[in-house]
Amino acid sequence: MWPRIVEVMLGLWLVLGPLIFRLEVSDLALIVNHLFYGAATVIVSLIAIRVRFLRVVTIALGLWLIGYGYVVGGYPAAPGYLNLIVSGVLIGVLGLIPTDCLQPTQSWREYYACQRRE
Repeated sequence: MWPRIVEVMLGLWLVLGPLIFRLEVSDLALIVNHLFYGAATVIVSLIAIRVRFLRVVTIALGLWLIGYGYVVGGYPAAPGYLNLIVSGVLIGVLGLIPTDCLQPTQSWREYYACQRRE
């Protein structure tokens, strides 16, 4: 469950990004991207705690953040765009980790449940 919680924290970080990086109103697309995809990351990650296949959506959100920050940000990228890229990498990688990553696999649980009955 810890990967989903870290994704929620990263989503909140994205939502707070325009305030932290003091983005100008002229960067409206960047502000909207931070707010929308940060909120989407929070919502999808909270739902993904119960619905396992939504991890794929968090991976897609991470890829979008990386792509947007890389393509639109240019070189050298402003801190707001670098924030999108780094957050996107972390969200995408955390999306690869299963929610129940600290538990043994189902076959091991079944085997040891049978051993305890005997």
